[in-house]
Amino acid sequence: ELADLIVNSSRVFSATQARDDELAETIRVFPSFLRETRSTMVRLQRFARDTRPLVNDLKPVADELGPTVRDLGAFGPDLAATFKSLDPLIEESRVTLPEGARLLRGLEPFLEAAHTFLPEFNPALSYLDFQKQQLSDFISVPGAATAGTLPEKRRGESGGPTGPRHYLPQVAFINNRSFEVSKRRLSNERGNSYLAPNALLRQRPFGMLESFDCRPSGGEKPNARERFPPCFVQPPMLFDGNKYPRLQRGKAPVKPAPFTGNEGTAPASP
Repeated sequence: ELADLIVNSSRVFSATQARDDELAETIRVFPSFLRETRSTMVRLQRFARDTRPLVNDLKPVADELGPTVRDLGAFGPDLAATFKSLDPLIEESRVTLPEGARLLRGLEPFLEAAHTFLPEFNPALSYLDFQKQQLSDFISVPGAATAGTLPEKRRGESGGPTGPRHYLPQVAFINNRSFEVSKRRLSNERGNSYLAPNALLRQRPFGMLESFDCRPSGGEKPNARERFPPCFVQPPMLFDGNKYPRLQRGKAPVKPAPFTGNEGTAPASP
């Protein structure tokens, strides 16, 4: 063993002598390495102090992650089975993916046309969304309004086919002005073709619906006079701030409609 030690020591010294230049370079740069290591350790200590509050804050989160990690372990077999069952899907995709790519290429002319059509169509959809309560009533009310029926015709009676006969109840107000022809607007006119979605709610403080304008009466008239009702001007719409909707290409604002209160661009107060 002593002989082996002497032989091995001789080999070590021989190898060291062969690399004395590299060893000298290592010893020369070692002080610089120590200085850089000292600077790095200072920065690491500063980083440890700064991150200690964060680590303390994360400890409760780490404790809560235990059940999640356990659940992920239980989920592992299902996930492995999912990946194993992907083989038929991958095989089928060799046929379907090229077909899907061909479909997407064929959609290019359609999308080019939609780029021209949608900027015109979206503003209309935006306004219909603002007036969705009125749109819903327009669709649903006719069915309820025509639900009434007359007795079924008996077979053999003249006047059309047999079966249930529906009718539409209506109320019409007729007075001495109903068939009157005038070249100018009458002073008692209180019309409005652009009612706000909550017009029926806003009428409560006024006692009547707001008008589009009050020009026939010479301006707003908060107090009723003999034979003439009061007149209140409806403020600009919440949709776009105009008296009536002015749909513009490429502009489709999403404005929630007022349904439950007296909201508006002006208060509902006489």
